Amino acid sequence: MSVAKYVEELGSILSSEETILPSSDLYRTQSLPWAAQTDLKPAVVIRPTSIESLSKALAYLSTTDLSLGIRSQGVGSASAKDIPISMTTFDEVDFDRQNEIVTVGANTMRRSTKLAPVMQASCPIEGHLKAHFSSRKYHLSSEFGLTSDRANMLDAQVVKVDGTVLWASEDPELLWGIRTTNGAFGVITRFKLRARKYQAEVWGGNILIPKTELRAVVRGIAAMVARPLNPKVAFYLFVMKNKQLTHMGAKENMLMVHAFAALGETHGRSGDGFKWALDCPGAVDTTKVVSLSCMAKLQAKGAANVWWASIALSRLDEATLLRAFDWYDDAAASPGAVGKRASLLFGFFTTRDSDVEYRFRLATSSRVPAQDNAPRRDGYRGVP
Repeated sequence: MSVAKYVEELGSILSSEETILPSSDLYRTQSLPWAAQTDLKPAVVIRPTSIESLSKALAYLSTTDLSLGIRSQGVGSASAKDIPISMTTFDEVDFDRQNEIVTVGANTMRRSTKLAPVMQASCPIEGHLKAHFSSRKYHLSSEFGLTSDRANMLDAQVVKVDGTVLWASEDPELLWGIRTTNGAFGVITRFKLRARKYQAEVWGGNILIPKTELRAVVRGIAAMVARPLNPKVAFYLFVMKNKQLTHMGAKENMLMVHAFAALGETHGRSGDGFKWALDCPGAVDTTKVVSLSCMAKLQAKGAANVWWASIALSRLDEATLLRAFDWYDDAAASPGAVGKRASLLFGFFTTRDSDVEYRFRLATSSRVPAQDNAPRRDGYRGVP
């Protein structure tokens, strides 16, 4: 049966507003994934506006041979050749202040104004919708752990592929699968997350450094990495092409240190913080004391629409950093799209070896294969 016939049958399940054809003005915004290279230009998009319509649609679509995808607004969103399910309407927020639990729609973005009163341990990758939940790394993850840790992700509401709606805690195997695997068990509509109390303001922002100061930056990073871990400090390092910085008149490529220090400005500017970056010749300091929500907005999606999976390292030295930059320089010098799209990003102190006891119990459980106790991409061994 053609896709058009399936769409016609979906018309008896969904309202006209929940079906988006390529001719619609909404098609582009509701079909484009974060990474443009994964856009499969689907035949039609459905955007359920309630859990009931999602349940009915998923139960029907699971009986077909159509290519399906679950689309959110974040880097984890997926496209599909036939029908992606856009989850942009699932963005509600409910905060139980007494029990310090926040229930968020699976597509709630971390920069959402609805989340402004809530200080979370870590945030979902701006809308993880498949039945797995990514171990999101963020500014506070080295202090409170990953989002998928038991202490942070308490439960998830799931629509299974047969249309059944339940909270994953009702099925321990399902909750375990969501937390630890990439299995396509269904669609998550809501998360229950542990809220964390935190100070109202932190110090951070961007420090732009001429790329000619690469060796000084590498030395500073290596020294910082070698010190005992401070869970209230984290940062990212980007290579910024001069054409991305035309607003500041940049004549050359620059390195951008996105700094975060919860201990305040004095600590952030000290030798225990980011003095090594601030002291680089030609450094442009745009850091300031801001709220956590403002820090999140600094990472809002810009013009770039490319995303690849990253790897994580438990140790990093000057030689490894320099090799990474050599790779970037070679890639950026390549002709065509490769050179234009070459990018390099490091994240430092954005995770920790969390839930050790839980992972050890799972790794020694009879229901977990031994090969699951393999090196994780974030640098430690064991089942997450």
